[in-house]
Amino acid sequence: MVINAPLIGVNWLIGGRPGQGKSSALRTLMLGAALDPTVELWAFVMGESPDFEPFRPRLSRYGMGMDDHVAEAATQALADLLSEMERRGKILGEQPGRPPKVSRKLADKRDLGLHPLVCGIDECHELFQHPKYGKKAAELAVRLIKRGRKYGIVLLLATQSPTKDSIPREVTRNVSCGVAFSVADQVANDGLLGSGKYAAGIRATELRINTDRGTCVAVGITDETFELVRTFYVPFEDGADDVTPVIARAVALIEEMGRAVESSARPQLEAAPVAVDHLADVAAVLDGERRVRTQVVLTRLARHDPGEYGEWTFRDLKAALAPYRVAPVKSDGNKVIRADDVAAALARRDRDDDRTGADYGHGDGRDADRDPAGTQGLLPDRSLTESLGSDQREHGFRDPGTQRRPAPGPGRNPGDPGTGEGPSLPPRRPSDGAREVTDPDSL
Repeated sequence: MVINAPLIGVNWLIGGRPGQGKSSALRTLMLGAALDPTVELWAFVMGESPDFEPFRPRLSRYGMGMDDHVAEAATQALADLLSEMERRGKILGEQPGRPPKVSRKLADKRDLGLHPLVCGIDECHELFQHPKYGKKAAELAVRLIKRGRKYGIVLLLATQSPTKDSIPREVTRNVSCGVAFSVADQVANDGLLGSGKYAAGIRATELRINTDRGTCVAVGITDETFELVRTFYVPFEDGADDVTPVIARAVALIEEMGRAVESSARPQLEAAPVAVDHLADVAAVLDGERRVRTQVVLTRLARHDPGEYGEWTFRDLKAALAPYRVAPVKSDGNKVIRADDVAAALARRDRDDDRTGADYGHGDGRDADRDPAGTQGLLPDRSLTESLGSDQREHGFRDPGTQRRPAPGPGRNPGDPGTGEGPSLPPRRPSDGAREVTDPDSL
């Protein structure tokens, strides 16, 4: 019998001793989500593990490693999910009838941005115990688990260290689905399945390490008090990779629908602003000519990058070039930029990347402002005949900027196994008394 595991409208906490199947179970859940073209997927692995590397083409956000920047990114992701939750709440409030939660119908309306958003965090205890970001991450996770599910935001957490210190009590208390593979003691058992489960006889401590690998005790996945299930196994080890083909299929489904992998670019998570390389851009728009009139340079720059240069004036151009000892010079009564000056400035910068513009000086003497004797008046025909942009005829001033780019008791009712379609991925062979569980609908 196959249990189609719930996903939308729930959150998951998965744990167990190392090597018993928690990451594999998390991966299977996310593979199911990936096969829904409307789902936006985020993944963070708080350690050096390649378990989710094949997901990259399908992920909108991904972080992996033990560095502080991964913990920071994961914490920021939780904060962004909280902001997204608030946005979705406002959108729901504007819909006819003021629906209390995101439905499938609403999620399919792309213009509303209420599509399912699934975030998986493996080795989450490393995040919650981080000396700098742990406390904040835990607070954010609790708030999301309590409220985010009705807005289509799903949090999947996996850990091999489910202790009272590593997993916030409010996470265990409020999570919808708890999954425990083999664990060592009562503390870990109840840290995953909920307070009092061990005393009630719901015990993952009775699962044998390695022998029962892939088998878990689960609560919240059916109407039963608990289930003993064996999860589907999608190999990604020892040269076997069945994960990548599923991700390829998931990406193909998105493309067939004329969609793209959902973008999650938000100002809070953008990398540091990327400074536009003004000197290199000027060199590019000179286009191999020896000298080009400044007005033509401005027009070409505006065409090259309208967002950065569309409103530039002569003063902006002059200010941007001054730190590199490049200045417009007079040639036959016109102000021009000389290619040789720009090339020399680029060469100086390349010789020492640590040198800043202030090291160069301004070179504002009369000699620097004029062509050498005997060479004035030799302007290229093309730059003389190019038309100017209308915005280059106005002479305001603006500083040049940057562009920011236990086995079940006898006689129990097995419960409703669900109505989703059967799996398309090869299952492990179930052990006696265990039921198969797979991810939602798609697999």
